[in-house]
Amino acid sequence: MSPQVIVVGAGPVGLTLSLLLDRAGVRTLLVERRTVVGARSMAIGVTPPSLDTFHGLGLEEELQAAGVPIREVEVFEARRPVGTLRFRAVGGAYPYVLALPQADLECRLREAVKRAAHVELRTGWEATALRIAESEAEVEIRDMVSQRFEGIVAPFVAGCDGPRSRVRDALGVPVARKRYRPRFTMADVADGTGLGDRARLHFAADRPVESFPLPGGCRRWVVRTGWGDADDLAEPLEETIRRRTGVDPGPIPAEARCGFTPSRHLARRFHRGRAVLCGDAAHGMSPIGGQGMNTGLADAACLARALVAVLHDGGRSEPRLQDYHRRRVRSFRAAAARAALGMALGTWRGVLASTVRGCLVAALLGPPPLHRRTARWFSMRNFSGAVSS
Repeated sequence: MSPQVIVVGAGPVGLTLSLLLDRAGVRTLLVERRTVVGARSMAIGVTPPSLDTFHGLGLEEELQAAGVPIREVEVFEARRPVGTLRFRAVGGAYPYVLALPQADLECRLREAVKRAAHVELRTGWEATALRIAESEAEVEIRDMVSQRFEGIVAPFVAGCDGPRSRVRDALGVPVARKRYRPRFTMADVADGTGLGDRARLHFAADRPVESFPLPGGCRRWVVRTGWGDADDLAEPLEETIRRRTGVDPGPIPAEARCGFTPSRHLARRFHRGRAVLCGDAAHGMSPIGGQGMNTGLADAACLARALVAVLHDGGRSEPRLQDYHRRRVRSFRAAAARAALGMALGTWRGVLASTVRGCLVAALLGPPPLHRRTARWFSMRNFSGAVSS
């Protein structure tokens, strides 16, 4: 198969882009250095606009069966309930956020790609070099077992290869980076709390604790545990959760925990010639708030439309890709600002800050018009760049 698009990186964004191109009959080569999907997931929430995209691919029923719909989020301040965010206020076909770990989503998208008529998936191959010409691009790939090299030529290359993107490095695109101060610990464990499919946000004067249902009878806990690389917990993690939530999470083994310090990055440009960046290769934001992966999935939808328009209509690529860059940078900045604002709100410290936050959250979740706007904000429904741009 002579590909029309080479996609480098088979994470959720690269897989979704490949499936969207396949639906339009675009021959696609998808290259991924990993042979198996990683077990640990950072992202777990699939928002309604992303579910719209998967509906168009005929995958929504499979994903719905695999995930847990989060229809409500209960919010507490200093262990007192201050309101409940109800996604039914969003309306539409998907009045919820689907809890589905990124690794599970990726496995199902891989299986869909294997069934695709116009996509060739090569796992265990890595991109080692990139050359851009006026009307085509050539990617040198290497089989990581045999060390055999192969050069593949196509009209377009899409770099979906994550925050340490080799495609981006090969293009020489600079990246602006920011590291935030709060440090968090995340743990996915068997759920013995009896909370079922309820999600909870517990805010307090010193640290927030978040709790989300997961498939398979599991639950994710996210706790602010320090500033920078310093861990300021003076007690076991389980005790911190119990004292701030009134819920016993059960034992949390060390191997179930993952510490992270949120950061943000943005490539100065999303394309150069016939090569385009998409998802984490182009940008990244704080995972608090669940905006990051869904913004990348929206990148894939927007880029697929641009590439299909050029390949099918024979128009000039530069205006289309420049439009993609402009739209997606604007969308990223809006989503990243939301993620940063949500993280800042949740990590306000002190008794006064706790009181103010409690009043603010109660107001946002109060009158129906404001509640609806808040629900659309967190579901990305009022975010025009989520899919439609």
